[in-house]
Amino acid sequence: MAGVELAVQHGMAGTPYYKVWQAIIQRCTNPSDPNYSRYGGRGIQVCERWRDFRNFYADMGERPEGMTLERKNNDGNYESDNCCWASRSQQMYNTGRSHGPRAKCHPDRPHQARGLCRPCYRKEMGYNRG
Repeated sequence: MAGVELAVQHGMAGTPYYKVWQAIIQRCTNPSDPNYSRYGGRGIQVCERWRDFRNFYADMGERPEGMTLERKNNDGNYESDNCCWASRSQQMYNTGRSHGPRAKCHPDRPHQARGLCRPCYRKEMGYNRG
């Protein structure tokens, strides 16, 4: 089985990081996955490059403590240009359930109008924490 061989090759099988990758693959490709209707069933895909865990890891880097994988465009695919690490509270601003259509973003959330999660917006705007 190719997935098992890859897991042995990168040595990260069973890590939280690997589990994130497994979850996005399952919810986008497996109709039996409980979340498939919200992802693969809506046409959300995992880019071809990320079908290999090693490429996903190379593109996203280490997952910061307390962060989860965020799709900047909630209707976009899982690919490096559309993903970043974000906290759960940051993610709630980028869901189809928490707000109306994306075009009607709240005026004090300019990151949404640009299709970015807060960390990526702050980085793009040149804000520093220090």
